[in-house]
Amino acid sequence: MKSYIILIPLLLVLFTGCSEDFLDVEQKSFIAESNAYNSEEEAIAAITSCYDGIKGHGMFGVAMQFVYYAMSDHTIHENKVYEAMSYDASDGQIRSMYLYIYRGVAACNKILLEIPNIEMDENLKSRLIGEALFMRGLYNFYATIIFREPPLILEDVLDDPPETQYGNGSREEFYRVIVSDLKEAIERLPETYPDADVGRATKGAAMAQLGKFYLYQQKWDSARIYLEEVIKLGIYELSMPAGETEEDYINAYLCNFTPRDLSAGPNVYPAENNTESVFEVQNNNDQGYWNQYIPGYGGNGSLIHAYFGTNGWRNVVPAAAFAEQYETPAAHPSGIDRDPRFYASIYLDGDTLAYFQEPPADAAVVYKYSQHSNAINWQGYGLKKYLYPVYNAPSSPYVDPNNWRVIRYADVLMMYAEASLQLGNQADADKYFNMIRARAGMPEKTNITKNDIIFERSIEFCFEVSRVFDLIRWSGAYDITPGDDMAGEDDWAVPADIIPNFIAGKHEYMPIPRDDIDINGGKLKQNPGWE
Repeated sequence: MKSYIILIPLLLVLFTGCSEDFLDVEQKSFIAESNAYNSEEEAIAAITSCYDGIKGHGMFGVAMQFVYYAMSDHTIHENKVYEAMSYDASDGQIRSMYLYIYRGVAACNKILLEIPNIEMDENLKSRLIGEALFMRGLYNFYATIIFREPPLILEDVLDDPPETQYGNGSREEFYRVIVSDLKEAIERLPETYPDADVGRATKGAAMAQLGKFYLYQQKWDSARIYLEEVIKLGIYELSMPAGETEEDYINAYLCNFTPRDLSAGPNVYPAENNTESVFEVQNNNDQGYWNQYIPGYGGNGSLIHAYFGTNGWRNVVPAAAFAEQYETPAAHPSGIDRDPRFYASIYLDGDTLAYFQEPPADAAVVYKYSQHSNAINWQGYGLKKYLYPVYNAPSSPYVDPNNWRVIRYADVLMMYAEASLQLGNQADADKYFNMIRARAGMPEKTNITKNDIIFERSIEFCFEVSRVFDLIRWSGAYDITPGDDMAGEDDWAVPADIIPNFIAGKHEYMPIPRDDIDINGGKLKQNPGWE
């Protein structure tokens, strides 16, 4: 831990920026940490550091997708080490996830230590503290579902003596802190922000994240309570088709994964920070003072297009077995031959490509999707979600400006349906489940079952880095009931039966990076199966 945390003092992250608006700070100079946290203006600037960890390479910038796409039964990875999950505790992508999680935790801890002492507007102070608490809760949630019992850090570790070593934090203690942080964040955060501050953590985001946490814990009553509170806010809604053409149904869904608004005839479907967005990573194409070959470290965008895009390395393609699961409705309102989410999520060989700015060559040329870059693992389908339109700015495909949607309202509704089903409330389970299908124009289902939930989540949230987490939580692995680390008769899924190469008792969690174990002198223990 010490080797990582020492990399992230505030002077490193304060002005790197994290959003298109409220975090879009011109990087003219660095300020010494000792001179920060003295005024309201500095407190507002400092809060940006709390959002830094979810960007860039380590979390939603590319590392989580790179690793969890390889694990998922939805996708095929061209890197056979990742496809076989034969990496170890020295792996760079896994180390990057760990680093960025703790980069975010350290920034939140510093904010929570310093801001209470600043003389400033008390309402604003309370909100900034709420933002830091929400972000720390988010980071610790991912720390536990990815790394099981890594160190639980609640102080400014830069103040610790150099010889300080850290051990594993128990899941019970992690969960206590996550619940406490998110509950306090709910009390402090506003429901909405002015346009200049869109992208900050909100009350709804904190409620949704707490509901999601309880769902992963199989605490259905608590999950339903907080997810219902999000619904009751009345400020979120699904992006619904405004017409009955194929394009309307496709774009009403696709707009949630693209950096620009989409249209179907006269109907416009807003993209980033739309009414379906509960919380998303705010990206832009500012390269900062770094070059395009290392974005996500100094730039403000992601690496999604660079790794997976049609003009990038295309490391991943959809698995044919998954792509061919989409329903073919007998009578869709638009007449489309397949669930429109298929066409919003997957490229077919020969599909016409749209570009973010201008075609890269002669505008008269019609560019088609091709499998030429995927000769190793091509199964007839290409990855489209988050990769439409093709990003082709001068730095293309680097510093991808497309926001990553961490929590969509669709997920709130589906989780609420799942909690309701678990609690025996069939009416609510059917109602909220079918709201998702109605947006896609798919026929209603009644008396839904756990298999309906599993299938619908598979389709609705494909390629959003939720599939593996869903399968593992359905196995009961995230529930801390003593002796319930493995799948049991009451659990919904056995990941080893679904995910190729998955080893039960090992792959529920990633290995804690070896150098962090080494620097902590053996006090920090490795996860089961990775010793």
